[in-house]
Amino acid sequence: MPDNYQNIDESLLKAYQQTSFRLLDSQIQIEINGQNPDLDSFLIDNNAFQWIYISADNPQSKLATPTENQRNRQELLKYCKDHKIRYWPGLAIPATDEWPPEENLLLLDVSQPLSDQLAIKFDQKAYLHGRINGLAQLRIMLAKL
Repeated sequence: MPDNYQNIDESLLKAYQQTSFRLLDSQIQIEINGQNPDLDSFLIDNNAFQWIYISADNPQSKLATPTENQRNRQELLKYCKDHKIRYWPGLAIPATDEWPPEENLLLLDVSQPLSDQLAIKFDQKAYLHGRINGLAQLRIMLAKL
């Protein structure tokens, strides 16, 4: 288990690990700590070498209202457009009905420092990241002080 997993509640970590991370309008599903050949093919087709999969929904993994989530999504989309970040829509579907699906974006060729900045900016506890032909990794952000 990666060191940064100690920074998160065990039940929340389990929920993240059991969530299905999908790209919309495709058959691509991202598996944490797994090889993702369909995603690799997508990256090759889009001349990309690294990626993150991030949401602006439910900051700090606390349920927000649909209106708040929609506003946060629009801010993330605007950020991507303003900074010319290529993106693809996705959906994170929890394993249980206790939590609603969250809209996500797959962002192409975003550096690790910028990825962390985006997670902080949109108040996210975690996001997925990876490189072409690599494992999809769950990156846990440090707890807020």
